[in-house]
Amino acid sequence: YVHFDVVTNTCTGAQGLIKITRTWTVLDWCTGQVILSGFDDRNGNGIQDPGEVNEDNVQIIEVIDDKPPVLFASDLTLGTNIPGQHPQPCRSREKIPFPPLVDNCSGVPASNRKIFTPIGETSSNGTIPFPGLEPGTYTITYQATDRCGNVATATANLTIVDDDIPIAVCDEITEVNLSSDGLAEVEASVFDDGSYDNCCFDRMEVRRMSDPCGIPGNTAFGPSVTFCCADAGTAVQVVLRVYDCSGNYNECMVQVIVNDKQTPVLVDCPGPRSITCDFYWENLEADLDLCAGDPRCMDEVLSAHGFGDAQFVDNCDLEPEVNVFVNVDQCGEGTITRTWVATDPAGNSATPCSQVIQVSHVSDWAVEFPDDLEFDCGTDPGTIYDAIGEPTLFRESCELIAVSYEDELFDVVQDACFKLVRHWTVINWCVVGEEVDDEVVENSEAEIVHTLNGCTLPLPPLPQQGCVFFPPLRPEADLNFDGDHTAEPGDLVPNDRRTFQDGLTAANFTGVGALRGAQPDGFITYQQVVKVVDETAPILTCAPPKFPITDNSCSATVEIPLPTIEDCVGAQNVTVSVESDLGQGFGPFDDVPPGEYLVRYTAMDNCGNSSACETTLEVLDKKKPTPVCKNGIVVAIMPSNPPMVEIWASDFNDGSFDNCTPAEELIFSFSQDTTDRSILLDCDDLQSQP
Repeated sequence: YVHFDVVTNTCTGAQGLIKITRTWTVLDWCTGQVILSGFDDRNGNGIQDPGEVNEDNVQIIEVIDDKPPVLFASDLTLGTNIPGQHPQPCRSREKIPFPPLVDNCSGVPASNRKIFTPIGETSSNGTIPFPGLEPGTYTITYQATDRCGNVATATANLTIVDDDIPIAVCDEITEVNLSSDGLAEVEASVFDDGSYDNCCFDRMEVRRMSDPCGIPGNTAFGPSVTFCCADAGTAVQVVLRVYDCSGNYNECMVQVIVNDKQTPVLVDCPGPRSITCDFYWENLEADLDLCAGDPRCMDEVLSAHGFGDAQFVDNCDLEPEVNVFVNVDQCGEGTITRTWVATDPAGNSATPCSQVIQVSHVSDWAVEFPDDLEFDCGTDPGTIYDAIGEPTLFRESCELIAVSYEDELFDVVQDACFKLVRHWTVINWCVVGEEVDDEVVENSEAEIVHTLNGCTLPLPPLPQQGCVFFPPLRPEADLNFDGDHTAEPGDLVPNDRRTFQDGLTAANFTGVGALRGAQPDGFITYQQVVKVVDETAPILTCAPPKFPITDNSCSATVEIPLPTIEDCVGAQNVTVSVESDLGQGFGPFDDVPPGEYLVRYTAMDNCGNSSACETTLEVLDKKKPTPVCKNGIVVAIMPSNPPMVEIWASDFNDGSFDNCTPAEELIFSFSQDTTDRSILLDCDDLQSQP
């Protein structure tokens, strides 16, 4: 037998899956018959049994694949990629990946891989069919048919989610205005400039990067942020966060310009005031000086003394700027100007407030001159001058007062040794004007009270007091504030007679106000008298004067010296006379020979006290004799027992002389001892020169 095979592929594209059609040819060698048919001997007994059909000589042999592929499907999640268009939601037409699979033989071509969604089969590349799937969870079916037609299916859960973050679009520069309470609460949506999401936009939140306002939650994300006065005029960074319905968020930055457009309002401005210079000097000047130009300090000083303060209101904290300008001259005339300017941190300014305090000069000063004085002679002059004192000024704080004096000394007076008249001049440069003169001759306190009590001027001479005791006190005329009009103990001149107010006279006195009716001219004069009395005679010390003769004459010119004088009035104020054996006066006396002469001094001071003393004046020969000696002498020893010779100092004289003593009366000696006139020489002195 022989066979002939025809091989065909049973599964297109699958290797090894074939169908063999084999045609058998059987030759019976015995009969030579070719057997082309038979039966289907199913039981192999060689007998065609019932049911066994006839067959021809064609045999079919097939290699088949009857097992479907195996799919490994798992749940998956895809995002949306089609934005929603209201009212339509966003959808997904993403590609669904085909799960892994295995096939035992023929394999699954791509065209036989299908994915079925609730809205239909995907495209060949797995794209979800139109219009797409909304967010949610769906069951999808995978179908795989191998090349032999074996079909496998599997299901999985497909979840469509919105995983795209929103697009945050900010109004990058936003202006915010503070309200009347100094705050501005701004909703997050204010900072939005068209933020959007592909599916579902949920909400917006906002926070500040920093918070000088100290408001809780301002730096955490929330529906709004709050701005305050501390932000005014600055750029504040905030973060806007936008959320979609799936919780995705995105952020953008906004620069917020915080404006304060609320203008401060002046609600109270203190009015002008007037004060006297006395009030200024006594209450304000020292404290204002201590402020050293600090306007805030100066303003506090004025406020403390009741001059008021400007009041402003504003939505934000406000610290008005104050300036204080003091323009008060040395006489207490001028102004104090206070100016308040209220500008808030944003530069908004209220209406300025100014207050002018007028400081007026009031020339109500008075002066009490020092009392007359009387001293015993011998008082130290420094003590006297120290005791003279100075004028005492009252209510002079507003004045520019100069005190001067000129002294006039009298050394010939009836009731004293000396009299010093001190001419006091008190000038108030604030009033006196260009020409310094005494336009108004003031009356003393005593004179004014004298006339108030019904008496006429002038005052009676001291020690009479005049009409000043009834009544005991006229307060309106108490110029020196001593509470009375009587003399103080020990006064030589009662102090009320020495007290004057500038420009006040008995004629213009009214007793009303500080001036009391005065017409100040800034000029007051007064004479103070200081006396020195003495009842002690001068003390003379008469030292014996000596006049030496030192030239070759034998006489001197004598001028008698003054004695030493001690007197309380001073030696220059003592008159001294002298008489002597030489004659009257102090000389000079010429050709006075050596000798002793009686001298008598008489001294009288300018107070009439006198004394005298005597002494002896000597004219002395102080010119030494002029010695003239022989060059030497030769003597012989006398033959005496023992042998010797006596030599006299006069043996050496060779014409010595003196200015006063005759040559024959000169005394010669071998030493200053005038008795040492001779010496004895013996043999031991031979050939020697003693």
